[in-house]
Amino acid sequence: MVERAIPDAWAVVTPDAAVTGRARAAASALRAALPECENLADDLLGVLDKAIEACEPAGRSMYAANKDVTPFEDPVEDLWQMCSTLREHRGDGHLAVLTSEGVGGCESHLLAIASRGEGAEVLRESRGWADQDWSDAMATLTAAGVIEAPVEVAHLDDLVLTERGARLHGHLESRTDDLASPPYAAVGEAGREALRDGLIPIASAVAEQGWIPFPNPIGLPEVV
Repeated sequence: MVERAIPDAWAVVTPDAAVTGRARAAASALRAALPECENLADDLLGVLDKAIEACEPAGRSMYAANKDVTPFEDPVEDLWQMCSTLREHRGDGHLAVLTSEGVGGCESHLLAIASRGEGAEVLRESRGWADQDWSDAMATLTAAGVIEAPVEVAHLDDLVLTERGARLHGHLESRTDDLASPPYAAVGEAGREALRDGLIPIASAVAEQGWIPFPNPIGLPEVV
């Protein structure tokens, strides 16, 4: 997925312009979805800043890069960037856990598909692996006793985790949550409550617009 876009993309737009443009577009969309998001952003930026400062950048390349983005001086753009930074902090931790357990990229997606029972086509279209890659990953997980006997690549939504696979998936998610917890511990219960109260209405408003498909490539659930 990355290979087919980079470095050709930088012939069209510079990295700085891409980051700035993304924040500007995101803020515009958030304001359209929920006009009062600007007031919510003003209330949340201090909490988010405290959460981000509590994170350790070592070994977390995506988090570190996002943390170094210069503030935009627009509260909604800054809200988007700060939330992106914390999202990447969790994502970096997730990759570390997968790597430590010997789970490769394609295999990790098969685990996600088997645990959710949906989303295979979305992942196949967005990630860019060949059918042989998926087949090889299925063979690896089957041999490890993590998924049932592999189905055809065209029917990945039929994958089923074995008992061992369910334990592995639960461990991966639980350990990822543990590694992602420091920023939220740092802000205390009052800070976590402020984030829930401020961000859930924004996320709900975005979901209601229908801009994000469910299921989606990053496994984002609908807001409850």
